Amino acid sequence: MYLTLKDNTRIYLEVTGSGAPLVLLHGNAENTRYFKRQIPLFEQYFTVITLDFRGHGKSSNGIHPLSFELFASDLKEIVDLLGIKQFHLLGFSDGANVAMIFASKFPKYVNKLILNAGNLSADGLLFISRIATELAIILAYLCFWKRDLVEIRKLMRQSVKLSWQDLTKISAKTLVLVGAFDMIKPSHSKKLTQAIPNARLIVIPFALHDIARIRSKRFNQVVLDFLITQNT
Repeated sequence: MYLTLKDNTRIYLEVTGSGAPLVLLHGNAENTRYFKRQIPLFEQYFTVITLDFRGHGKSSNGIHPLSFELFASDLKEIVDLLGIKQFHLLGFSDGANVAMIFASKFPKYVNKLILNAGNLSADGLLFISRIATELAIILAYLCFWKRDLVEIRKLMRQSVKLSWQDLTKISAKTLVLVGAFDMIKPSHSKKLTQAIPNARLIVIPFALHDIARIRSKRFNQVVLDFLITQNT
């Protein structure tokens, strides 16, 4: 289905399952398909909402340059259009950055928050990851048939417009989830966990950045355990 935002951008989203709402936010240059190994399980417990960020997948984009802040504003408009007042929020990579912004600006909306491989700035990336980011941007210029790809890839070097102090505004119970061999610095993930009240860190052994794809069973188990069985 599609929702039309105030600036006439059309956002593609899928809604499946039943129960408390769970919103899943994909990463850079991804779309709703990123969570294809999660949705069949998660929809047994939740009303699962996946969406394509503007400029991604099947969603269009207005005249606005892409930014994490704009994506967070879009999410606010989307949940308001759907009449959702509170929900669980899971974001991966760029989606985790958007989730941090949303949860700090609209804390009452978020019940539980999962930040999978998020970072406040490019400084939070390992050096080799920053090199890979620049290569991805260069390669995007060669994909001339994908006009928005360069702007999308440049998000990978964009800092989130939040301070460490802003993270203290997040009131949701939070899980910071990363792979042992993630592209995010371990020290950065620890600092995020320390900055967010009521947050805990889980590091998945033998996992890279795309835990939801590469180690989907473990990822799903950790997420469900956090959302369903943990009450503290």
